Amino acid sequence: MKTATYRRKPGARVSQDAIEAAGKSLPGIRKKHGRLTAEIVLKEASAQTHPLHGYFEWDDTAAAHQYRLEQARLLLRSVLIVDSTLARKPLRAYVAFDEPDHMADYVPMAEALSNSEYRAGLVSEAIDELRSWLARYDHLKELRGVCRAVSKALKGKFGDET
Repeated sequence: MKTATYRRKPGARVSQDAIEAAGKSLPGIRKKHGRLTAEIVLKEASAQTHPLHGYFEWDDTAAAHQYRLEQARLLLRSVLIVDSTLARKPLRAYVAFDEPDHMADYVPMAEALSNSEYRAGLVSEAIDELRSWLARYDHLKELRGVCRAVSKALKGKFGDET
């Protein structure tokens, strides 16, 4: 019987050790409960001896702060701007750029589009997202034509070998 291996999704902020523990633990959790939800995973991982226990923040004060930071990130990602000078459709009002201190700096879209460094970052992120999308969906025969077209465009414009 072939054994599966697990690795991190590109860009994931999860350690490889946590990925391996999840890859080994999650099938058993799903089998035990008949389904797999975040709530079930959290409940199982709450046992100090569980392999996923160390992935979670169990100090409620620190966890509450992290949760509020995630709420702030969600808010920043959710604001759209309707400005015909930028685009014909609503755009995200702010885009995140990682800084050396690993804190995202949210920059107004208009500024990001007019600054060559930020704009290059947006293009790079878009290309990464296309590659990620291909990796997630290229096995679906219903999307085969779309995947071929995207792969061809990436290869022609960016020299991809996908």
